[in-house]
Amino acid sequence: MTRAQQLLAEYRLNSVNAHAAALVPMLAAMLKQLNIAITQMSAIAVSGGPGSFTGLRIGFSTAKGIALGSAIPLITVPTLAALAGEAPCQNGIICPLLKSRAHEYYYAVYQRENYLDSLLQAPQLVSAENIASTLPEGALLIGHTEEICRQSGIEEKFVCAPAHFSLPTAFSIARWGYQKLMAGDILPETVEPMYLQEFIAGRKI
Repeated sequence: MTRAQQLLAEYRLNSVNAHAAALVPMLAAMLKQLNIAITQMSAIAVSGGPGSFTGLRIGFSTAKGIALGSAIPLITVPTLAALAGEAPCQNGIICPLLKSRAHEYYYAVYQRENYLDSLLQAPQLVSAENIASTLPEGALLIGHTEEICRQSGIEEKFVCAPAHFSLPTAFSIARWGYQKLMAGDILPETVEPMYLQEFIAGRKI
């Protein structure tokens, strides 16, 4: 939770299959600690994808429920934009990467100038074997890069951010959300996540 660009509170949970049960109690505990009512919030921001189908649906359903029930604006932030925002650099080309299916990654390309990011290439899919030939040489790779950066020749062409930058934070989502709120970029109730792929049920690879 933020006030303008100031972080007030942030909860993190990196545990498999726990968010559906933990998300709402975590939000309630955070609001109680801050002595803030939901109706006092100016807007709620949520990660808009791409990402896991289950994770996006949990996040969207919770955010929509709060926004509709409290009559406050809903704002979505592209997940890859929030991840790029974690990059530890002032200027340069940033390519956030998120694992999709086996041997596939979601990616986008951002240009950073004095800590301000602008989108150069919209989110799309790339196979692991084509990353070296697809992404712009010299870019900072951030996100799910551990397997990619072990590939032969990758570290000669790109800069790999440390592993602790592998996930976008709630603060990064909130910062982008505040900027979009100030710009009037508020979404209709029918907004849906960005999936980029069709859902296929089956064993996780």
